[in-house]
Amino acid sequence: MMTRLDDLGYKPMKLIYLASPFSSPSKALQHRRYKAVTKAGAYLTKHTGAAFILPITQSYALVKAMPSLGGSFISWAEIDFTLLSKCDELWVLTIPGWRESLGVMSEIKFAMNNNIPMWYVNPKTHAISRNTK
Repeated sequence: MMTRLDDLGYKPMKLIYLASPFSSPSKALQHRRYKAVTKAGAYLTKHTGAAFILPITQSYALVKAMPSLGGSFISWAEIDFTLLSKCDELWVLTIPGWRESLGVMSEIKFAMNNNIPMWYVNPKTHAISRNTK
């Protein structure tokens, strides 16, 4: 007989989509962005009690394993929006380039259109706020 998680006192965690910029002609900048969001995701996972979807971390690893998947937002948009639609909140890591990122701006618009609450994450302190100041 299988034990159900709720029989063990399991309570679902809040599921948060952590958005950040990625695309760039510079592979070095892409790698720095991947490292920044992965590090922030690890910190937030440890300190918030929430579960995080890290689309850049996931897609970066998958493209390394199979380059034909493509690394642009357009390549991943359908998957990203599917993941975001399952989340309780959207958090945006405000590393340089986030305001110019097609992916981040599209994810923000999707969240707004679907009444998904949004927060902004300071990349240095990991503090979250409703605004970007």
